[in-house]
Amino acid sequence: MSGEGVFPRLNATMLENGMGEGMILSICGAFESTDGQSFTLRTSDGKTLRYAISGDIEFEQGKIVEVMGAKNADNGVQLDAFVARDLGQDFDLDLYNDLITKVISSGRYNDIFIPK
Repeated sequence: MSGEGVFPRLNATMLENGMGEGMILSICGAFESTDGQSFTLRTSDGKTLRYAISGDIEFEQGKIVEVMGAKNADNGVQLDAFVARDLGQDFDLDLYNDLITKVISSGRYNDIFIPK
């Protein structure tokens, strides 16, 4: 995926399978916990990812967010988080997961979701 301001939308499983290498990426989920230096996010596919905090991120347990960040090359699937955008408590993570796993990743609708 290329284009200014366009980032791959992934879940934890996609990340574990090597997608998003060397890219800024977007992962949606719910904040679980923080220690001030990092936080955990329950992703749209129900898995947990740990993020190192690299930006000004306000943590609120249970808050549903889109996190923009990059995969940390030194630490497996840990990510460096730059931005967390509040998606509101009505955001449906299951529906979002269906969108990214069944629609966007299928390639069938690339003309809609992938910039040229």
